Amino acid sequence: MPRMRAELPSMVSRARTAIRKAIGEKQLTRIPKVETHLVFAILALGASLHWSSSALDDSWLHEAKKMLDLWEPAPSGSDVITYAYFHHAVIYWKMLVCAASSGFKHDDLERKRHEVRGRLHKAMFPGREPIPSSPTSLSTAFQPFGGTRPSSWCGVSGEVIDLYGQVLVLCRSGRSKHRLRVGYSAEGALDTLADVTIAHEIHAELKSMNFADTISLDAILGFPVSTDDASTPISHLIQTAEAYRQAALLQIYMAFDDVLIEDTTQSGVSTRRELLVGLAIHILDILHGIPLESGSRSIHPMLYFSAATALAYDTDVSIQHFSAEPPSQTTALDETTIEPSIFRATDPSNIDLTGSDPTLESSFTLSGVSLHVAKARRTVGMRMSILQHILPARPIEIMLSLLKKIWSIYDEETSTTKTAHWLDMLTDSGVQTLFR
Repeated sequence: MPRMRAELPSMVSRARTAIRKAIGEKQLTRIPKVETHLVFAILALGASLHWSSSALDDSWLHEAKKMLDLWEPAPSGSDVITYAYFHHAVIYWKMLVCAASSGFKHDDLERKRHEVRGRLHKAMFPGREPIPSSPTSLSTAFQPFGGTRPSSWCGVSGEVIDLYGQVLVLCRSGRSKHRLRVGYSAEGALDTLADVTIAHEIHAELKSMNFADTISLDAILGFPVSTDDASTPISHLIQTAEAYRQAALLQIYMAFDDVLIEDTTQSGVSTRRELLVGLAIHILDILHGIPLESGSRSIHPMLYFSAATALAYDTDVSIQHFSAEPPSQTTALDETTIEPSIFRATDPSNIDLTGSDPTLESSFTLSGVSLHVAKARRTVGMRMSILQHILPARPIEIMLSLLKKIWSIYDEETSTTKTAHWLDMLTDSGVQTLFR
């Protein structure tokens, strides 16, 4: 609507002014009382602006967290439900900022870093002064019930969403430290060991998660979970949560080489790169089992992007042999062009790529892993293009553009020098956010 577009800046400005005035009044009150409509207004405006040109401005997220802090030390009665709703909203919003901004600091991750650095400092330098105790700003806030259960905000466990955000920040900072390091120092070694230790700890947390069993136990105890949405059964939320868990594991494996990947293949002798590709394809297979009509689709683009960052060929492949472009709009709208369960075949010879993918030259020979990568890239492009017609298009356009750049750099590397990391590519290209 052109008229609304013209009036939008002034409307946003008035909304900002009204909200900031209300926040100021609350802060001046001796015993401030949280009003749900104010918290919701902050979340609605801040989350909307996150997809605009101000994506790197996380001030509204901090304002939302301040409002939640007014409920501490712990809400009671009916406030618990309201607090849990907004708490999970902030968790999901925080995860988006973790993905979007290279400079964002996750408070829970900072607390873990402080604790781990303290332990390591004591072990490495027994004669030195200990690291001061964690400041109040890093204290653990009240955590509402939830765990691995579906949340009331996005439908997926707030616990796995939060860990996924922590993983993104941890991987970003780890790569940045690795690239900026000049020489060696005790403090530098301490920082590196702290990040590796945290990666192992988060890895253990992720490996212990089980979403389906928690739901089943609740049902047995007389507390069945239902979405009351025929197009989005609870199974879709469990599958999406599992995909986020696997995506977090994938990013840890890609950034921290000493975190071991369990080899579940029949041969048991797969290379690390093959295992990374296998995990990425497993994530895509999980998502492929969820119909596009599902309400959970709105939080799937991040998962497609995460899986796609591991789709590198294991042979020297010239980019001219493959199309990184998504299919045309007419093709993208027809989901029947995506073949079901194409990734579950253990024998690459069972996949007829030359007959189903016109972008692959039939005379070109690829390894089994590269055959799967070619098909997986095609599927990512198709699914993302479909979602582009259903969800806000601009963020998905940017994700597809970034994937094209990432795959192009992967393809230009030789099989003996495949060292590029997608986070390094974002930094080198000057791109600081996935959404702008």
